[in-house]
Amino acid sequence: MESSTWGQDSRSLLWWAVKKGSENAALNIEKAERIQEVFSQLAAGVSEVRREFSSVAGADVAYHGETAAAAVVLLEYPSLKLLETVSAPMEARIPYSPSFLGFREAPLIHHVVRRLSHEPDLVLVDGHGRAHPRLFGLACHVGVMLNTPTVGVAKSLLAGREVDDRVVDEEGRALGYVLKREGKRPLYVSVGYKITLDDAFRVVQGCTINSSPEPLKLAHQEANRLGATLQR
Repeated sequence: MESSTWGQDSRSLLWWAVKKGSENAALNIEKAERIQEVFSQLAAGVSEVRREFSSVAGADVAYHGETAAAAVVLLEYPSLKLLETVSAPMEARIPYSPSFLGFREAPLIHHVVRRLSHEPDLVLVDGHGRAHPRLFGLACHVGVMLNTPTVGVAKSLLAGREVDDRVVDEEGRALGYVLKREGKRPLYVSVGYKITLDDAFRVVQGCTINSSPEPLKLAHQEANRLGATLQR
């Protein structure tokens, strides 16, 4: 499928699917699983073009009571100079459910990324991409909604197993890379949307300072800062 057509149609379709997957603020697991399976197959067919990136964003969501604080930071790449920060308090309408974080957080991340003055070349997401039971984690949701390259960076395994520096499925196919960190738990890097796995890992490595991807660290700090103001 041509990527331009897929990008426009998929954004509208996924928004509709997210609404169908949730009813009365509760997640319909059967519908949600089917949505992820279908979109995983469609998104996998989008062309992966190796390219250079001049900007990279990091997105994260923190929770304070019933309110979600979503944040995005935009950095120049590879200098990692901070260009812009956007955050906003919002209602998380769908409860947390393992492997369905995309339904809860992707609309929140979409909102703050769209408020940036400049569109990022790439978005790092605090969550899984295709290293996911149905190959469609939070970073995939975000990428399709934005029609922007995304990478998932997660703190724990949700699918697959570690073999050396990779995460592989039952058939030995690569789902992601393991970013090993001295004195800290590893991070699991996987494709979200419109990027190759090798490029995804290269950019995450290029963004890492003192064992932490700088865009995600700054986004996390901003989300927590906003959340703290909401509790006053």
